[in-house]
Amino acid sequence: MTDLKPCPFCGGGETQFDDTQNWTGMRYQHVCTTLRHFCERPTDDEFVQAVITIRGRDEEDCTRRWNTRATDRDAILEEAARECGLEHIKYMTSIGRDPDKYVSRYSSAAAAIRAMEGGEG
Repeated sequence: MTDLKPCPFCGGGETQFDDTQNWTGMRYQHVCTTLRHFCERPTDDEFVQAVITIRGRDEEDCTRRWNTRATDRDAILEEAARECGLEHIKYMTSIGRDPDKYVSRYSSAAAAIRAMEGGEG
């Protein structure tokens, strides 16, 4: 089992991982992993329970996403900017454009997002 931080809402509860697979006609192919966290019930009402669902590539990806908290905002922005930039660079390369022209555009994307939101860039 991986090291998960406690739930930020209930502090406990039960967490499980489920793999999603598709039959390709020849074999099963892994599609994604889902983390489901069932918060501890705040009352004795058997019909009320919060469920948090996170999807990722694998158990490690789900764990990383679960363990990311609001205090990790800068890391989230950096990762999002890097992923968007890499996808754009791959696309531009695939259509014959020079990838070096686009690298600098995304190297400071997270700083630009923070500046637009009034934070420090």
